[in-house]
Amino acid sequence: MNVGGSRRNVLLGAGVLGAAALGGCTNSRVVGFDKARRSLDICNQGEPLSLDPHKIQGTWENNIVGNMFIGLTTENAKAEPVPGMAESWETSADGLTWIFALRRANWSDGEACDAHDFEFAFRRILNPENGSQYAPLLYPIKNAEAAFTGQMRPETIGVNAIDDRTLEIRLEYATPYLPQLLKHYTTFPVPKHRVTMYGDAWIKPENIAVNGAYILRKWWSNYIVHVERNPAFYDADNVVLEHLYYYPSNDVQATARRVEAREAGWSTRFPSNQVEALRRDLPDFPRVAPYLSCNYLSFNTRRAPFNDVRVRQALSMAYEREFVATQIYRTGELPAYSFLPPGIFNYPGTARYKWADTPIAERRREAERLLRAAGYGPNNPLRFEFSHRSSSDNPRV
Repeated sequence: MNVGGSRRNVLLGAGVLGAAALGGCTNSRVVGFDKARRSLDICNQGEPLSLDPHKIQGTWENNIVGNMFIGLTTENAKAEPVPGMAESWETSADGLTWIFALRRANWSDGEACDAHDFEFAFRRILNPENGSQYAPLLYPIKNAEAAFTGQMRPETIGVNAIDDRTLEIRLEYATPYLPQLLKHYTTFPVPKHRVTMYGDAWIKPENIAVNGAYILRKWWSNYIVHVERNPAFYDADNVVLEHLYYYPSNDVQATARRVEAREAGWSTRFPSNQVEALRRDLPDFPRVAPYLSCNYLSFNTRRAPFNDVRVRQALSMAYEREFVATQIYRTGELPAYSFLPPGIFNYPGTARYKWADTPIAERRREAERLLRAAGYGPNNPLRFEFSHRSSSDNPRV
């Protein structure tokens, strides 16, 4: 039951288009940016549970992993897909077969990073024994769902290395957004020779090999993740910063204060209710950019009261998305009246709740009628427990 969406990963949200970051990494006055060492201190959202592209689950992990690995495609400054490890690609007339021509590239340890590493990686993440929570994103690939649900072997999926520099991906159905999907960390390659040698320990600093701009140097749990420029990266000449230091920072209020006090050069989040004050006190630091996301309230439909569709619909109708979007988030989020946010590539996004344009007062009258019909009222009030993160804007929502 979709009741809203926003950048901030809450269950009760309202909108999209509000990725908020705070920083001035090109400003030499910022202590968090060391111009001489070309290093940047970053207040990241949280402590990573993993840095394995096949096991991570959160944006705060991808903030790090996305600088360590690169997939077949990557993104430009407008978040559009551009060639990454693949220099070019061709598509069959029916859209079901894609052929990628890979560039010559190496892992950070000097071993070739080629099509066989991609083949290995796709089979690894779709092996149910790996337990990847994001593997279903790859279900457009031929036999991917059957492999991940244990009905077929991972070797049967439609990803094959034709030779060292040619990768074939076969699909279950035409997926015109595949170049966008291939930017996601679930599609990143992993070094077959390292994973085979070290197992899950391959991600430790002393064992890791990466194909991206930065290599992991240190990971002190709940304190710091340090990555350093990878000279073996195919585009290393255009990587400006030598060191990135990520600090787990769940408290957005505290991270904003660190940037204001010049103790950090960048924060991946800031408290949206302070956006006007931050723009006044730190000109050019608060930055808001589009972010494709949709947050929603998740009901357990197997238990009362949410096994009654009238209760679910009443709460969804009564929830004032506009207020949350404009008065709590305040950084461009849009009220969500459909599960898919606007901006999905090649998707018209016309499906909406039929009552989406009904005034909130009228919606709430209908919600009250539905709740009374379900047996709730002054003598039997509706009560339930709602779990949410205590960070960011969640408590205020």
